[in-house]
Amino acid sequence: MLWPRRAIKKLQWMAGGTFTGEALQYTRSRLLPPTQNTRIALVITDGRSDTQRDTTPLTVLCGPDIQVGPATPHTVPFAPWDVGGPPLRRSAPTPVPPPQVVSVGIKDVFGSVAGSDQLNVISCQGLAPQGRPGISLVKENYAELLEDAFLKNITTQICIDKKCPDYTCPITFSSPADITILLDGSASVGSHNFDITKRFAKRLAERFLTAGRADPAQPVRVSVAQYSGTGQQRPERAALQFLQNYTVLASTVDGMGFINDATDVVDALGYVTRFYREASSGAAKKRLLLFSDGNSQGATAAAIETAVQEAQRAGIEVFVVVVGSQVNEPHVRVLVTGKTAEYDVAYGERHLFRVPSYQALLRGVLYQTVSRKVALG
Repeated sequence: MLWPRRAIKKLQWMAGGTFTGEALQYTRSRLLPPTQNTRIALVITDGRSDTQRDTTPLTVLCGPDIQVGPATPHTVPFAPWDVGGPPLRRSAPTPVPPPQVVSVGIKDVFGSVAGSDQLNVISCQGLAPQGRPGISLVKENYAELLEDAFLKNITTQICIDKKCPDYTCPITFSSPADITILLDGSASVGSHNFDITKRFAKRLAERFLTAGRADPAQPVRVSVAQYSGTGQQRPERAALQFLQNYTVLASTVDGMGFINDATDVVDALGYVTRFYREASSGAAKKRLLLFSDGNSQGATAAAIETAVQEAQRAGIEVFVVVVGSQVNEPHVRVLVTGKTAEYDVAYGERHLFRVPSYQALLRGVLYQTVSRKVALG
């Protein structure tokens, strides 16, 4: 079986009818076979199953199962000429409590509110409890599924009998690391969106600076800067430094003013490369997280390629965050790989983060995903 994350990535949108009962039956028979372990089913739906065509009851997860024990040799004497040895018998069937069902209802694509009646039936509400009671929740939209508050609430409810698993996606550095977060301060971003990227940068920095380290003596250091047009990088090169204290770094980011001018990503890459050559030790892993949509006044793909390759020769591994849809795709690919001629899809998947809007930077666990990939390299 594929690991869950890989299996989930392979899921395709079916765009068909809503046969929830049939899906629940499949879940019970194929995914949640009888076992003495606690079983939990999380059902995400709009609560609008086509019960006219799908006659499988929505309560299919609510009844107990029967677990039949393994066959064991019978202990009564047997004749040596009995073919196959002693007869087998099975231990007495053991009732198994039904799985706990958590139904989460979300508005459909047309904005219709999730059907609470079906949600309650799916999660076994109103039935005599034969196991752990079901839970029914209603959310406004799918984006809410990624909110930290929802994740914490749902895991607390599901794992009420024991310590919940850690969904915070912890990271650990196995060697010293110097990480730079380079924000886009050009006019096309806008001051409000720039403030959002500053908040996102602080979340990342906090994750990096509080992460576990295989050797506490090996430091993890972070710097945050912004770029705009040619020669417009802040702080000035002489003032830029790697920091290990999050409070000091956060204060520096808060005081960062929006440049609000042109965009020169090639000059910005040169600025960072020079910084690393002067301020980073040879033993440290060097990582750059660059905010860019690939648009840069007067820049060619060849010029970007040269700048990225120069950074790579300095030992810098480049990661790119792209926000929105107004993207210069060829330039983005060069920023990620340092190559104009070809694009390594697998490498790009690890080094390129696409975000639909600036507001989405602060939703859910994106900061955990980005920080983990940057830390692992």
